[in-house]
Amino acid sequence: LWTPQNENDALSEQELLEDYPLLRPL
Repeated sequence: LWTPQNENDALSEQELLEDYPLLRPL
């Protein structure tokens, strides 16, 4: 599963949720 390694990745997390809603972090 994809997990944010840095706090800055949290910004990319929102982009991933828009493109890949199935990759929501647990």
